[in-house]
Amino acid sequence: MDVSYSPARDPAGQIIGVLVLAHDVSDIVATNDALERSNAELRRANEGLEQFARMTSHDLREPLNTIVQFTGLIEREQAAELSAASSGYFHLVLAGAQRMRRMLDDLLEFVRLDHADAPVQPVALGPVLSEVCASLDARIAQRGAHIDLQPLPEVMGTDSLLSALFQNLVSNAIKFVPPERAPEVRIWSMPDADADAAYVRVVAADNGIGIAAFDQALLFQPFKRLNARRKFEGTGLGLAICYRVAVALGGAITIESAADTVGSRFVVRLRRSVVSPG
Repeated sequence: MDVSYSPARDPAGQIIGVLVLAHDVSDIVATNDALERSNAELRRANEGLEQFARMTSHDLREPLNTIVQFTGLIEREQAAELSAASSGYFHLVLAGAQRMRRMLDDLLEFVRLDHADAPVQPVALGPVLSEVCASLDARIAQRGAHIDLQPLPEVMGTDSLLSALFQNLVSNAIKFVPPERAPEVRIWSMPDADADAAYVRVVAADNGIGIAAFDQALLFQPFKRLNARRKFEGTGLGLAICYRVAVALGGAITIESAADTVGSRFVVRLRRSVVSPG
């Protein structure tokens, strides 16, 4: 029971007794207890994720690296001695191990976002995007992609989180383009559509495949793949990472696209580092 006491007064203002108010708060106490238990379970789950992340970063990657290294070595150096079937088997083993390694890398990045506690500070997006494109240089050259980076503002964030967000966006923009078409990616900024001076919108537009409206709600969920792996390789975590980074930085990410069209536009809403007066 929650009990409170206050003086009871007569019309002249003299205290003539005590007013006692009692409320049954059993439901509130039970709810708080359940919330404490849920928080404890969540802490245990987070500890399990951290342990998994540590295991992933070493124990699982080491045998995978061995498989990738020696399967590739056999493919290159013993090609003349292998039958066509054996060569095909080794190629499948190598591709599967490489796919698993990419999935572990993406999963580790996804888990690390829960513990990304670096202080948010002003970050110039231009250099971040330049470094992202430099890291994807081999893929850009392989596909003959053209990346058009317009002047970009300074936003609140961290170098690592913003790099993870835009690396996945640019990588996807290159990946999800039919092989007969050279990828074209254009990135620019514009004022917030809600006329909120504290935010800016960064747009990444591509000339890839269109995305149906009913599929767009699934895009930012982990492991959701809208295309067969044989058409477009991937783990299904890239856009989930983009979404979590945008939300962690106090922003949002949306998509503008349609089925049977060329190109999509991803719009990232981020906080400005400096709000212009007026």
